[in-house]
Amino acid sequence: MGDARSRAGLPFEVVGKGLLAATVIGSGLLAYSVLFSGTEEQSAQAEIARLHQQIQTVTAERDQFAHDKAQALQVGKDLDATRQKAQAAMQELQELDALRASVSQAIEQARLQLTGP
Repeated sequence: MGDARSRAGLPFEVVGKGLLAATVIGSGLLAYSVLFSGTEEQSAQAEIARLHQQIQTVTAERDQFAHDKAQALQVGKDLDATRQKAQAAMQELQELDALRASVSQAIEQARLQLTGP
């Protein structure tokens, strides 16, 4: 009967040692996981902060480009308006020059009629 007990006790002893080993290994893995995840979480948070900063930088650059584009479009519109005014002024100047020539010719004709040939 002693032999039967030793055989029956052997599996319980092995199971107990196995459970103890599993508990130690599990505790070790848990500790490693906690330490590793803390470091990884800090790295992830640092990366997220860096990415947020890049997003802010890119957004500010995009806003500046949009502002510059709007200014360039306004300058282009102003330039077109100035060009149109210049063309209108040139046309008016040509009309005034033609009118001056007509008035000069009319004055010359009137002088000739008053003074004779």
